[in-house]
Amino acid sequence: VIGHFDGGAPTTGAAAKPRVLLAPHTDTVDVEGMTVDPFGAEICDGRLYGRGACDTKGTMAAMLAALEEMGPGRLATLGHAVSFAGLA
Repeated sequence: VIGHFDGGAPTTGAAAKPRVLLAPHTDTVDVEGMTVDPFGAEICDGRLYGRGACDTKGTMAAMLAALEEMGPGRLATLGHAVSFAGLA
C-alpha cells in the first residue's frame, strides 16, 4: 500500500522541504510452529497471545485516519510532502 500526498512543497532544489514517510509493517507471523491456538486469542498472565496480537496494524490505521482527517487542504498547509507505505 503506497500513498503520496504532495503537501504543496517543492521536493527538489534549494526550496525543497523535508519529506515525511509513514511506514508501518503489515505482515503477520505464520501459524506454523505456534505453541498456542493462533486464532484463539488466549489470555495468560494478563497478556494476549495469538496471530497478530502484537503488531502495528492499529498504528497503521491511526496513521491513515490522521491523514484522512487532515485532508488535502490541511496537508497543503504543512509544506511537506507526506508518503505512506505499508511494508510487508
